[in-house]
Amino acid sequence: MDLKFNKTTGLSLFIGAILLVITMVLHPTGGNATEILHIYDLAVGTHSLAILSLPILCFGFLGLTKALISSQLSILGFIVICFSLVAGMIAAAMNGLVLPFFVKNNINDFEQNKQHLSSIISYGLKINLAMDYTLIVGLLVAFSIYSYIIIKHFKNLKWIGYLGISLLFIAIFAALINFNFTNVSGFRLFIFAIVTWIFSVAHALYYCKFELK
Repeated sequence: MDLKFNKTTGLSLFIGAILLVITMVLHPTGGNATEILHIYDLAVGTHSLAILSLPILCFGFLGLTKALISSQLSILGFIVICFSLVAGMIAAAMNGLVLPFFVKNNINDFEQNKQHLSSIISYGLKINLAMDYTLIVGLLVAFSIYSYIIIKHFKNLKWIGYLGISLLFIAIFAALINFNFTNVSGFRLFIFAIVTWIFSVAHALYYCKFELK
C-alpha cells in the first residue's frame, strides 16, 4: 500500500469537501435577469470555487479507488464519479459563469428582447437542472459501489460503507416524497450529506486504515 499516496489523496478529499461546504454556505439565490445581475460577483466567485473543488475531489477518489482495487468494482465506481464530476462542472459553469456573463452583456437590451432573452435564460437553467440530477444520481451510485466494497472487504470500516448505502436509501425516500434536490436549500442539504461520507473516507485514507483484514 502506498502510504504517501493515500495520505495525499485523503487530504485532497478533505480539501475538496471543505471547498464544497464553503461554496454551498455562500451560494446565492436568483433566477431572473435582475436577480442574476444583482448577485453577479458572488455567483461567479462561488461557482468558480465549486469548479476548483472538482479536480481536487477527483484526485482524492482516485486514491480511494486504488485503496479498494482488491475489488475491480472500484474502477466502475471511479468511472461513475468522473461522469458525475463532469456533470457538476457543466452545471457550475452554466449557472455560475455562462448565465451571469450572458445577462451582464445583454442587460441593456433586455426590455427590447425580454421574451427572447428570458427563453435563453430558461434554457440555460434547464441544462443546469439536468446536470444537477446527473451529478446527484451519479454520486449516490458511485458512493454505493464504494460502500459495498468497503462492507465486503474492510471489516474495520464497515460503518463507512453503511453510511454510504444509507445516503442512497435516504435519497430514494426523499425522491418518493417529491423532495426538491435542485433548489438551493435542497442541493445544499444534499451536499452537506455527502460531505459527511467524504470526510469519513478522507480520514480513513489519510490514516491508512484501508487494510484487508
